[in-house]
Amino acid sequence: MSEHVEVSPGAGARLVARRAGLSGEIRWSVIFDEGLNAQDPALQAAAMERLALLRETLGI
Repeated sequence: MSEHVEVSPGAGARLVARRAGLSGEIRWSVIFDEGLNAQDPALQAAAMERLALLRETLGI
């Protein structure tokens, strides 16, 4: 699955879930929009908050 979320006004990140091999484990990736500093703690926190909400909504 892939979902684009807002992490700051007018800027976002794509949250991507993939199943890993035979284990079926779900692995998440966060891909920030171009021009955003992926090392910014505030953006990372906002992305993790959105990811937690998405996972809760999906029951994952």
